[in-house]
Amino acid sequence: MKKGSILKICNFISIILLVCFVVKTIIDYINYSSIINSAPFHVWIIINSIYFIVPAIIIFVVGIF
Repeated sequence: MKKGSILKICNFISIILLVCFVVKTIIDYINYSSIINSAPFHVWIIINSIYFIVPAIIIFVVGIF
C-alpha cells in the first residue's frame, strides 16, 4: 500500500472514533441520572475518552509514521 492511502485510512478511522466519542457521551448524558449512578458524569466522560480518544490518537500517530 502507498503511504498516502494508509494515512487516509488511519485519519478516517480516527475521525470515526472521535464521532463515536461524541455520540456515546451524548447518549450517556441523556441516560445519566445522579440518583441512580454514584459516579459523577465527568467519570463517564473520562472512560469514554479512554475507549475512543486514546485509540484515535494512537491510530493517527501510526498513520503519520
